[in-house]
Amino acid sequence: MTVTPPTPDTVAFPQDRECPYHPPASYDPLRSARPLSRVSLFDGRTVWVVTGQSVARDLLIDPRLSTDRENRAFPMPTERFALSRKRRIALLGVDDPEHNAQRRMLIPSFTLKRITALRPRIQETVDRLLDAMVEQSPPADLVSAFALPLPSMVICSLLGVPYADHDFFEEQSRRLLRGPDVTDTEAARRQLDAYLGSLIDRKRRERGDGLLDELIHRGPDETEIDREELISLATILLIAGHETTANMISLGTFTLLRHPDRLEELRSADSLLPTAVEE
Repeated sequence: MTVTPPTPDTVAFPQDRECPYHPPASYDPLRSARPLSRVSLFDGRTVWVVTGQSVARDLLIDPRLSTDRENRAFPMPTERFALSRKRRIALLGVDDPEHNAQRRMLIPSFTLKRITALRPRIQETVDRLLDAMVEQSPPADLVSAFALPLPSMVICSLLGVPYADHDFFEEQSRRLLRGPDVTDTEAARRQLDAYLGSLIDRKRRERGDGLLDELIHRGPDETEIDREELISLATILLIAGHETTANMISLGTFTLLRHPDRLEELRSADSLLPTAVEE
């Protein structure tokens, strides 16, 4: 690895946030002044950070760029993130043709028809959780009463993971992403791997109903997926399916409450809701 000495205008990356809901203010000049900037990582390495939208869009489809974390040139922004270099990360950490092969395996489970069929069940879950919040005396905790259980229920149903185990995998994913130190992160990863490995072994013996079961019991003309790749795919889908959604529900609501004029605008015009949700 080549370490380039930082220049006077090099910014340390990442930096602590003044507010947990907004990027650090010190990044503002980078976004406004130029689309590419040099930043210094925790290990002294100097790399590029992309802050311009048009440049980012071009680079995301440029085949010369890699997301393979086993590549020694791949920049690791934190010590915790550097741990992922030791293992293959499904979808997010592989390049084509492997990335395309993994996407093709998942496409049949995420067709419009399949997702549309899930809609009534998701709506029923939403209504039930909201009704329970209304029945409680104010105040209500949006995170514990709605933002966390909703995506957990949906992703468990989609993957075929017992919802009874949701407290366990929610805790492990929290430690994996935001644990206090590297040791805690590694312990969480091992426990999550062991849990998913055991679940996959059970599903190999007795097929259930879910995306994992479909991946395990593939047709005779399809290549069998090995255990480690199944664990990696399940980890990405499980964490991405509930962690990001729970955060977006909570932070989206928080943002609207901080901007009551925008909230009132949404309440007065239902036609704005689809665009607001997409944004």
